[in-house]
Parts: sequence; structure tokens; C-alpha cells
Amino acid sequence: MTGATYQASPYRYGEAWVDYIDVTTPAAGAAASYAIPGEYGVRVLAARAALATDANAANRLVSLDFITPNGVTRVRNCAAVVWTANTSAQTFVWNQAWAVSEWAANTPVLVPLLGLLLPPTWVVKFAVDNIQSGDTLTALSLVVEKVPTGARAETR
Repeated sequence: MTGATYQASPYRYGEAWVDYIDVTTPAAGAAASYAIPGEYGVRVLAARAALATDANAANRLVSLDFITPNGVTRVRNCAAVVWTANTSAQTFVWNQAWAVSEWAANTPVLVPLLGLLLPPTWVVKFAVDNIQSGDTLTALSLVVEKVPTGARAETR
């Protein structure tokens, strides 16, 4: 519709704020997640993680996933590269400012990030496909924009 204005109800965008979240390091061989609480929606602006892989042969794919409350992965933010056994603390940096993935030897992997506003109860997951029992995810952090929902989120 030409000239129509749409509200991302139940959010009121003018009241958003930026927050910094340290995500708990999971046990070896496990992924890490951040569940969005019920009082606000979240837009991930940037994220960071480091992966160290064990000696088990497998190709690992690292992604930052946006998952619905019923477990459906709606978005995968990942570089088109896999990591093999004995990778030592490879850093991944996600950011909305990047349009393509880039990486080179001895540098972080730069990964584009979809700027989707995630509703309460969705999950942001640091995922590793084909993760092995000795693989570790560390240095997990998110930079997010929080947007109130419910009674605090007056609609226009």
C-alpha cells in the first residue's frame, strides 16, 4: 500500500535501548543460548564467540541462530566456511554493518547479521553443527537493542 504506515505492534520503537549481554560459557561439546525474556523484544546488533575444536575429525559450521519458542530455527547467521579438528580459539564476530563474510589466516571471521526484531521467548543460539565432545565455545557476548512489550509498549 502506498503511503501506509505500519506499526511493529506491540512495540514502540522510540523507547528502545542498547544492552550488553555476557552469555554463559557452556560445557564442552554444547551450544550456548540466550532466551529473550517476556518484557521486551530484542534486535541483535553484534555478537562475538570463540571456538576451539578437539582432535575428532568433523567439519564444524558456526552460526548465530534465531529460534522460535517451539524450536524452529528461522534464521541462521553464518559464514560459508567450516572448521576442522584442532582449531585453536577461532574468533567469530557478527555485525549488522557487514554485507558479506570475510576471513583470512590468523584473523576473526566477520559474519553479516540479519537485523530482525525478535519477540519475547525467542532464543538466540550460538550453534556449532557437528560439534564434538571436546569442542568449546567461549568469549560469548551480544550487543542488543531492547524494545519494550506489554503495558510499557504503547502503540500509536
